[in-house]
This record gives sequence, C-alpha cells and structure tokens, in this order.
Amino acid sequence: MEIHHLALNIQNNLRKTDFVGRLGGEEFIIICPESTIQEVSDLMEIFRAKIENHSFKSIKNKTASFGVTLSKQGDTVDSLIKRADKALYEAKDSGRNKVLVNI
Repeated sequence: MEIHHLALNIQNNLRKTDFVGRLGGEEFIIICPESTIQEVSDLMEIFRAKIENHSFKSIKNKTASFGVTLSKQGDTVDSLIKRADKALYEAKDSGRNKVLVNI
C-alpha cells in the first residue's frame, strides 16, 4: 500500500488540535485532544470513507479499520493503546472497513 498517500490523506483531514503518528507497518495512531467519543468516531469515519474512496496508484482501492478509545484517569500510554488496539482488531475480525469504539 502506498503509505505516503495514506498518511497525506489523514494529515490533510486532521483538525488543528489533532496529531498523527505511525506505529509501524500500516498502523497509525491519531490523538484528538479535548474531543468527545462521538467527535472522534465521526472523524475516523471520515478517514475511513476517504481511504475507501481514494484510488491508490498500485492497488486502486483500499479499506481501513479504526479502533477508538478515550483516555481514562489512571491510563498509561500502553493501556490506552491496548484498548484502541483491541477495538481495531475487533473491527478487522468482524469484517474490516469499520470504526469500532472500546471505552
């Protein structure tokens, strides 16, 4: 997959307060401070649809799954990522091309 084009697609649709980083392979982390779960879910749905509808050069079309969570009191970086990762893999296991929430 053309990771560079995917990253640009995400970056071009971030809000001014959001941050994106690559965890590895085709996995990214998007941090959306001071946002509700609904705002983040809606934003990830926008990303999912844009990726699904984008025509990449080498593979034409691609889909994406997203795992969404909110930071809780007492969270560590690892616990937060683990919760989001669980939602991501549930999305993949249940048919892919979805946004799932794990609070």
